[in-house]
Amino acid sequence: MGPVVPPYNGQSVAFTMVFESLKNTHNITLLNISNRNSIISSLMLFVKILVAVFTKKTDLIYFTCSRSFRGSFRDIILLYSAKIKKIKVINHLHGSDFMSFYQNLPAFYQKLVYHAYSFIHTSIVLIDGMEEQFDIFPSMKKVVVENCYNNSLDTLPAQKQNHEGINILYLSNVMKSKGIIDLLTASKEILNKYDKININIAGDIQGDSYASSNEIETEFYSHLNALQSEFPERINYLGICKGEEKKELLWKSDIFVLPTYYVTEAFPISILEAMRAGNYIISTNYKYIPKIVLPENGKLVTPLSSREIVNAIDSVVNNPMHLLSVQNHNIQWVSNNFTEKRTLDKIKNVLVS
Repeated sequence: MGPVVPPYNGQSVAFTMVFESLKNTHNITLLNISNRNSIISSLMLFVKILVAVFTKKTDLIYFTCSRSFRGSFRDIILLYSAKIKKIKVINHLHGSDFMSFYQNLPAFYQKLVYHAYSFIHTSIVLIDGMEEQFDIFPSMKKVVVENCYNNSLDTLPAQKQNHEGINILYLSNVMKSKGIIDLLTASKEILNKYDKININIAGDIQGDSYASSNEIETEFYSHLNALQSEFPERINYLGICKGEEKKELLWKSDIFVLPTYYVTEAFPISILEAMRAGNYIISTNYKYIPKIVLPENGKLVTPLSSREIVNAIDSVVNNPMHLLSVQNHNIQWVSNNFTEKRTLDKIKNVLVS
């Protein structure tokens, strides 16, 4: 049980990857939690959970836990059903906010969530230290399985070459808390200072806890239109990019910028994809990102600081040999440590252990 693409985000991409790797070798019942925005669709899913658990012979349940009130109720139904049927449950956490979600629940509901989650045999987390999200469950086994980049990127070359100009890329959902406005604010100074720099932005416009989809769309286009008027054809919004278009965009980019302070941010797959395509990484000193973006991978800035984004870009644009060295290091580093096969093998080992 988990989200299948579309929509595209780290959790849905990762869950779909696991499902696709298992569906031809195992008898799987899929409960897709994507696009469950109405009460009717949620009630239909509750029924599907009960039917799947109580009418089929099930050996294992693998699910991605929620950190919302409605989603947690769905999880509770699943977990209590699994307890009654004595089915082993593996949970996969794709966000960094389970503990804060849990601590902010009303006392009566918090006890219910705690009791239900105590039925989980193993929880998979994304990086060392993230086990802390489940510290309150001492009997729950915690296993680290890192995210990975899509293996389609391995058709890209294994080395970057120097070339004229520098392309900066933002490739993530266009959300307030992903730092898109901070990047656009920094872009005016960057485009003024460097004629050789172009900026591409790709991703779906979505709301978050800081701004609704309508609010961020209005603010985003206000900044973007002003920049495009001043710097024609040097800053572009490409919308949702996937497949070959996304691969080509990543490869033609030099610096990947993700100035995120998204509340659930944990281990952005987009950073791994950008590294495999030979990008220098600029992201934020926020939550678990310092464990992913090390000094040899790029530079971390303070969230909400367009000034630090400018400084980070300055430091690498003015040192092209360092830029190329980091780009090629990133290709080798992720190719050795974050392949799709490596991640899937680890997940499969957890499922069968």
